[in-house]
Amino acid sequence: MPVDSSNSLPPGFMDALLTYAIDPTQWEVLATEITDRQWLIDSLDPGSFLTLLSQAESFAWHLHQQPPVNIPGYIYFLLDDSGHVIYSNQEANLLPESFELNEGVFKFASNETQSQFKAGLDAIGSAAANQYLVELKAPNHSSFGYLVSAQTLPTHFTALAETPEKPEAAKFGFVVSVREPSQQVANLLKASFHLTGAEVSVCLKLCAGLSLKELAEGSGISANTARNHLQAVFEKTGLNRQSDLILMVTQLSVVMAVVSLTTDHHQNKTPHNQPNHRFCIVEGQRRVAYRVYGSGQRTVIYFHESSGTSRLPDRAMTQAAQHDLTIIAIERPGSGFSDPVPSYDFNTTSQDCLRVLQDLNIHTTVTLLGFMSGAAHALTTALTLGDQIKNIMLVSGRAPVAYPSGETNNLALLRYGLMNRPWLLRTFFNILRTRATPESIRATLLKVYGAVPHDRDLLLNNEALMQHMVDYILENLTVSGAGISGELQCFSSPAEIDLSKITAPIVAWHGAADAICPLPSLRSALDELNVHYRVFPEHGSLILLEYWDDVVDKIAELV
Repeated sequence: MPVDSSNSLPPGFMDALLTYAIDPTQWEVLATEITDRQWLIDSLDPGSFLTLLSQAESFAWHLHQQPPVNIPGYIYFLLDDSGHVIYSNQEANLLPESFELNEGVFKFASNETQSQFKAGLDAIGSAAANQYLVELKAPNHSSFGYLVSAQTLPTHFTALAETPEKPEAAKFGFVVSVREPSQQVANLLKASFHLTGAEVSVCLKLCAGLSLKELAEGSGISANTARNHLQAVFEKTGLNRQSDLILMVTQLSVVMAVVSLTTDHHQNKTPHNQPNHRFCIVEGQRRVAYRVYGSGQRTVIYFHESSGTSRLPDRAMTQAAQHDLTIIAIERPGSGFSDPVPSYDFNTTSQDCLRVLQDLNIHTTVTLLGFMSGAAHALTTALTLGDQIKNIMLVSGRAPVAYPSGETNNLALLRYGLMNRPWLLRTFFNILRTRATPESIRATLLKVYGAVPHDRDLLLNNEALMQHMVDYILENLTVSGAGISGELQCFSSPAEIDLSKITAPIVAWHGAADAICPLPSLRSALDELNVHYRVFPEHGSLILLEYWDDVVDKIAELV
């Protein structure tokens, strides 16, 4: 049964998308695939594979609905940069016959497996691959091991494990199942891709190490029939190779074993001191959500980052009262509890801000505070409000200009890959919203901000700050994922904005090591304006959260 090429995505793309659906912390796999295949992806008609994208979203949703399962049945190892075991879980006494451990060193029953394992370590260690499938050959049976970078190992594994003495020494993770893929996996494959029972059986038996000939003989069908079943699986899943199919089911089995487990350590036990949302109705039909902190005589309008909301640190209410401030935090379209719009630009949020001030009957001068991408919205709002703006403070700010070219970090590659492909943008953020959990967000935050050592240490050593960021990202995705994707629309091709008309003085606090909102880009955009910079030499993007008390003190001076 030939595959209809009009309904096919490039080899490797669909399995990268499914990898992301299974474990959203592995978005880098998808970013790399989009970058490497963009010319081929853009040569295809998106309408021809929307069904496949919808199946990926359905796959993520079904995975999210699975009930908790128990961890037994999986052995996992943390390895150092030489591939030596520095930690294994309690199942390690159930080693399969395909390998043994000798003083932390793997000795495989097959030389071919030994070579595969070494090749996997080399590929992941050199960043040539994010994951590697190792066939564990044994005299009477074969299975598969899942080799990944320790940073991309599903977070529940490390959360449930006893912390190694030197966790920073863990370079790789190696996961091996000592049981067959569960019925949950079979049900998920059926529900998400509409596979028949026979097609699911082919998937699971291939993952158990059988060849097509062996599974045909064991199932009482011809090799040709088995081949037809496999071809049907390829068509329905969008995959192209047996190795991709085995990788998907193996990884899915691993994640399913721990997907719903949580630990007390990561539960938030501190009460939140957050005011209730208020709502302003725009154009008679669209809700704009916002929070008001304090009831002072001096007004500050806060503009959150792309992934944020109106949620401020818990002490914001107390600080607002101490400084006689009213801090108004407005949620942009599609973020938090604000309704999404088909598309929006910087003028949309400026007009929303104007309407909220009118509803609150505020006509006095106000000070604007913009964080990361919120800085761009603060600057354009300053143009709209004109003389009503007294001061502007930008922290880790991005100006309302197109993303600078030449950025090569993984987050930038993902951004470029998504922002001009709305069909993929929707799927990406639908999956993100469906699969978002506190644990997946924690892992993603470490990936996004962890490239700057100072920011990584801050996140790892400040549980309250980490929890705050997790909370506002989850809140951002409450209604839809359109808020974050809308930000890409704002910055992808913004209209020409004349910032030289801003007359209010500007204070800008920025990290010299910030790769997400680079300081040179901000300086260039604000070159003609009255700006006083304070640069933090070793910091990245998290200055506002780290120095929140100082930021409020500074704002109080400016107001």
